[in-house]
Amino acid sequence: MIEPIAGNMNFVRASVPFMKRIRELCSQHGALLVFDEVMSGFRVALGSAQSIYARDIPGFKPDLSVFGKVIGGGMPLAAFAASREIMSKLAPLGPVYQAGTLSGNPVATACGLTTLQLIQRPGFFEALSARTHSLMDGLTQAAAQAGVPLVTDCQGGMFGFFFADTLPQNYQQVMAKGSERFNRFYHLMLDRGVYFAPAMYEAGFVSAAHTEQDIADTVAAAAEAFRQLWTDMHIHILGICGTFMGGVAALAREAGHRVTGCDAGVYPPMSDQLRALDIDLIEGYGVEQIDLKPDLFVIGNVVSRGNPLMEAILDAGLPYTSGPQWLSENVLQGRHVLAVAGTHGKTTTTSMLTWILEFAGQQPGFLVGGVPENFGVSARLGHTDAATRPATGHPFVIEADEYDTAFFDKRSKFVHYRPRTAILNNLEFDHADIFADLAAIETQFHHLVRTVPASGRLVVNAREEALSRVLERGCWSDVARFGERRDAPGFRARGEPHAFDVLKTGVLVGRVEWALLGEHNQLNALAAIAAAEHVGVTPQQACEALGQFANVKRRLELKGEVRGITVYDDFAHHPTAIRTTVDGLRRKVGPDSRILAVFEPRSNTMKLGTMKAQLPWSLEEADLAFCHSGGLDWDAQEALLEMGERAVVADNIDTLVKKVVKAAQPGDQILCMSNGGFGGIHDKLLQALAQA
Repeated sequence: MIEPIAGNMNFVRASVPFMKRIRELCSQHGALLVFDEVMSGFRVALGSAQSIYARDIPGFKPDLSVFGKVIGGGMPLAAFAASREIMSKLAPLGPVYQAGTLSGNPVATACGLTTLQLIQRPGFFEALSARTHSLMDGLTQAAAQAGVPLVTDCQGGMFGFFFADTLPQNYQQVMAKGSERFNRFYHLMLDRGVYFAPAMYEAGFVSAAHTEQDIADTVAAAAEAFRQLWTDMHIHILGICGTFMGGVAALAREAGHRVTGCDAGVYPPMSDQLRALDIDLIEGYGVEQIDLKPDLFVIGNVVSRGNPLMEAILDAGLPYTSGPQWLSENVLQGRHVLAVAGTHGKTTTTSMLTWILEFAGQQPGFLVGGVPENFGVSARLGHTDAATRPATGHPFVIEADEYDTAFFDKRSKFVHYRPRTAILNNLEFDHADIFADLAAIETQFHHLVRTVPASGRLVVNAREEALSRVLERGCWSDVARFGERRDAPGFRARGEPHAFDVLKTGVLVGRVEWALLGEHNQLNALAAIAAAEHVGVTPQQACEALGQFANVKRRLELKGEVRGITVYDDFAHHPTAIRTTVDGLRRKVGPDSRILAVFEPRSNTMKLGTMKAQLPWSLEEADLAFCHSGGLDWDAQEALLEMGERAVVADNIDTLVKKVVKAAQPGDQILCMSNGGFGGIHDKLLQALAQA
């Protein structure tokens, strides 16, 4: 049983090849092909939907068709039709009994006969179809002028539209096509006296009673609604001070929306950036925030059930969505998305790639989980056209995180982004709070691979066995590899991390000389160069751009120097990241300077103690290590026992500062590492050192 033109997931027609194959399979296996035309029926053609497919498939017809009140002019009437052979099976001629409460109701039947007579008048369907096309063309043009993505489809008097760039082919695709924007459009049209179906999952209908003036008035109202749709929503973001959600807030604000948000505890640089954008921040998740009456609540993955504001939103039935979903529907549609995924280096590589495209004049949009020094902000729309709508086809670079989307959507964030270019930088176990093992993360990465089109490119670290396993599960796109230690297809480096040649398949294509340290940044650069090539930037031009790359805040960021003692800040929190950061600083300062590593195991994985055994390994190049153990359920002193007197543990920030200051000597390098604010330890250290 098939609905040839689905009307309960908006308007989605079955393709001709699909229908042809279904007919062949039913005939081959002796199965009846039943057409559910309760909704389409004679709305789409005088011969119903089956006559439309018969135009392209010679001899096509279903075995049985069912119709609803569409044949009764809206009155309760149902009918079905089949071959004489099948109909003879019904009582009283055959054994199959059929009955209904309103079967043969005289009023409904009279309406049905009259309807069938009217639609058979010459020119009826031509006029109905022309009016429907006029409505669809008008909506499409009005949306384009307002910079709103919209696609339409129609047949006869039945139509559908989606806030997207491509028509969906199935229910899953319909679900991803802008429900939040439709809800807003519905109310804007209702305010203007036009009633569409109240859900994006329902088809629309034009009748013979609608006049040309009705169509014109509807299009005019829609033009006003489209202009308002893109520019004046009030969005309230829960968990706004996270690096990702803060970036979403910045993009929404740049697009012209009113943005407010709340969080429990805020810290720079995101809080500073949000206030600079005139975004009102509210401390905590009080239920009184319901009274703000935003058009939409955008929910960060820090929010879970039991959160008082979230519970109030659910109880009131208010509209909400996730950050990645909002981003997909409102910013990424129609863009060439370049996504940067991996356990480490996502923020730095995303920043590198964004700067390369900017240097090449492409004005990319971007969302980075930090603040690139070349831009001073973590997010922007990039090149735009009408009404600050991101320009179709232009690049958007996004840091693609494998962490889950929201408490109501446990897929990884990056599956929402649908990139055309995707960097798979590295992959090892992390996020122990949501993933059971490395294989579970590999599965999510393969979900990302599945979303890259055949015309797209995967940029893959050739050194990573886990990524090789991901691709072995299936790959449908071009693959550009980087990081090989010998001549092989792909990109590799020759030289030290601060000054190296870039080779592509053994041929010199550029040279990078910059201030960044560490082999990890060398690999990040190769990934960015390979990805930029996919959007038309030559490796030579990319290398020139990287020579002017200024890194990201909180990546070996110099915070100050007091009495010959230098204090750095870095985002490192995973043992591998800690090791590469310490090693990078060691390369910079040489073997004679002491490195004092000050860190807090703050990420969910580290709090669980899953990787505590790797901490001594990660700190091998540090002369002294100072661990903030507050909030841990495991013994940090025991975990660092093999480091002996080189490891110091304190359960509060002030005590830790005192211990660091007591140990510090002129010429020392103090490296603070955390993926949070670390209690403002950098400023506290600088002040205490000045007073010592």
